[in-house]
Amino acid sequence: MLSRSTVLMVLLLTTAAPILSQQPPNDPSFVRIDEVYRSKDHSPALWEDAEVLLPRDFKLDRSYQQSELSCSGGGSPCGASASGVPRGIHINVTGGYYWALRSNPQLVPTEVDDNDHVHRYKLVLPLYCGPGGNGEGCNIRVTVWAKKRQ
Repeated sequence: MLSRSTVLMVLLLTTAAPILSQQPPNDPSFVRIDEVYRSKDHSPALWEDAEVLLPRDFKLDRSYQQSELSCSGGGSPCGASASGVPRGIHINVTGGYYWALRSNPQLVPTEVDDNDHVHRYKLVLPLYCGPGGNGEGCNIRVTVWAKKRQ
C-alpha cells in the first residue's frame, strides 16, 4: 500500500506537469510581456479577443517556436496548437470550469511607419470561458512572454 505522502507526490507531479511544461525555456532572453485574466459568473459564455501589446520596437527573436501548449479545460475543445503560436511568442494558458483558446493567437502590426517598418505589434488572443448551468463561474488566464533577439 502506498503512503499518503507518496500518493500526494504522484498527484502533484501528474497535475503540475502540464502547467510546468508551458513555462518558457529558462533563458534570460524571454521577457514577460503581460497576463490576461477574464472570468464570467453567469451565462452567456465569454467570447472575447483579448489584446496584449508588445513594447515599441521590441526585437522579436522569430527563431523560437513553442513546442507544447495546453489550451483548454473542462471538456472545451481547443482551437489552437503550439505550432500555431506566432514564432518568438510563448504563452501559458490556464483556467477554471470550461475554458479554451478558440483559435491560434495572431501577431498583428499596430504601428507602421511610412517605410512599412513595423514599430509595434499586438498579440490577439481568442478567449472562451463558459460558466456552468448551476451557477458555477469560469475563468481563463493567459501569460505572454516574448523572446528578445540578442
